[in-house]
Amino acid sequence: MVGCVDKQTSGPGEEEVVIPEISKSDKLLPGNKISVLTTAMEFQMPDTIPSGWNTFIYKNASPEVHFMIFEKMPEGITIKEYKEELIPPFEEGMAYALEGNIEKSQQAFKNIPKWWFNVTVGGGTGFISPGKTALTTFKLEPGRYIVECYVRMANGKPHAMMGMLKEVIVSDAVSKISEPKNPDSEIAVSSEDGFEIIKPLNSGNNILKVNFKDQKVYENLLGHDLNLIKMEDGAAVQDLSDWLDATDPKALTTPSPEGFMFLGGVNDLPSGAVGYFEVTLQPGNYVLISEVPGAYEKGLMKKFTVK
Repeated sequence: MVGCVDKQTSGPGEEEVVIPEISKSDKLLPGNKISVLTTAMEFQMPDTIPSGWNTFIYKNASPEVHFMIFEKMPEGITIKEYKEELIPPFEEGMAYALEGNIEKSQQAFKNIPKWWFNVTVGGGTGFISPGKTALTTFKLEPGRYIVECYVRMANGKPHAMMGMLKEVIVSDAVSKISEPKNPDSEIAVSSEDGFEIIKPLNSGNNILKVNFKDQKVYENLLGHDLNLIKMEDGAAVQDLSDWLDATDPKALTTPSPEGFMFLGGVNDLPSGAVGYFEVTLQPGNYVLISEVPGAYEKGLMKKFTVK
């Protein structure tokens, strides 16, 4: 859970793709629409949702950056076991890591229950800034899930330990909608080739398809995802990359780096899966980035400009 990586010595994502302005009418991702609201440190959302394709409309009405990820629990594991068996050793390990006591941190993490390593991720939104709404569509299998946000408070405490932890049942009843068709843009993501822009993003309203060609566990014990972020002039993309590197126990903490507006994306999905998200792009500079250590070196960071 802890570690460090060398600073990038060259400017990350310096290649620039200039995108022409294209007018589009507003549209909404199709499907069973599930509203999710955060006003402080909570997920206000249904306790039970259908399996299959669903569009999550996640409004971040809080003053913090958040996201949501679905974690599918092994048979017999509920939020009770999650809170009683997983959180205490994780919280202890993080506390030691923040103190710089790596030996005690690693000892604490050894008490993480074995069932945790059978948890599978099922998708979610990318990071979303205060006052913004993320629209993400992905397919869920039936089962018991924990939805969480692990962005950290200034003291290093994850939001999940402050209330952003919710049990959701994905039922056998299947959503009546099918996979979205005719996306405006498409990007493939893999551990081998990084981000591959198959069909570029345009100015205006976009529905972006994200194709997970493969998936792997990186040094931060997470897989790759895709986040779309708007950059202000002069914003240091290295600060963003460092903030997203969870191998550093001080990463992902409030406040998020200055000069970046998080617009959502698609969180970790299994190999071969696809997800979609809707976003409106105004003229400006943007970056696509995955929440992995050394994203630039892995090809999982790309800057582009909308004219």
